[in-house]
Amino acid sequence: MIRVCWHGAASLTLVVKEVEILVDPYFSSKEDYGAWYTENVNKPEWEFYLANFAPDLVHITHGHFDHFDLEAVKRLEREKHPLFMGSAEVGATLTEVCGVPADRIHVLAPGQQISLLGLNFRAIEGVHWNTGEEGTRIAAFFKTNPAKYYGAMPCGGPMLGLIIDSGEEKVYISGDTELEGIPDEKVDIACLNIGAPVYDPKTKGEGSSVVNGQEATLALNERLQPRVAIPLHHDFALFLREPDIQYVRDHVRARFLELVPNQWYEVG
Repeated sequence: MIRVCWHGAASLTLVVKEVEILVDPYFSSKEDYGAWYTENVNKPEWEFYLANFAPDLVHITHGHFDHFDLEAVKRLEREKHPLFMGSAEVGATLTEVCGVPADRIHVLAPGQQISLLGLNFRAIEGVHWNTGEEGTRIAAFFKTNPAKYYGAMPCGGPMLGLIIDSGEEKVYISGDTELEGIPDEKVDIACLNIGAPVYDPKTKGEGSSVVNGQEATLALNERLQPRVAIPLHHDFALFLREPDIQYVRDHVRARFLELVPNQWYEVG
């Protein structure tokens, strides 16, 4: 039995074989950064989180502010001292900015598999805007003006989702990805970021950053084929319109488990 708790946006806690895994904590407030910052509307209050959760491992999928919340990571490091996992770029930032010792950081490359805490983790590279080399260039620019841009894009590098294999069940954590980045591989539980267009400052129009409802349904039915599908990120405040979750409800073949934020669910 796997336990899950959604913390709004792409933030998720899973307990797999008694190992507590936190993905993309996005818990900070506007006061932590400045006027540019968009808060997670369903984030847990820190007092509640710290009293009820104790992550063994924190995975950061990529270097965008709503996935790599520097101030949240600093507090987690200060209060809980978990292991961390992510790309080389994430790992370097964890040490240089957040003060996490290198011996508690596990660096993953796309496609790499590691065994940790009795579980197997495999990094799945997604297709997501402003990551990879482009993301590294943008992050470097932001670092030239930390007074204005601190936290807006902590690092570049790849977007790394995960497949977690307990030996009994496989769980897919998509992170932010377009359809091309979702693997053709059967899993038991799929946690999929589903969204809608966002504003693209380069084109001054709409930009796509994650799968929409129809693409999510295709990926779930034809590629991942899970028993249970869990939608994430659909509450993100910067989407230009409501994600089409109803389409997924109507067409997905898996059990479609929509989570109330900050409540535990058992998934089996």
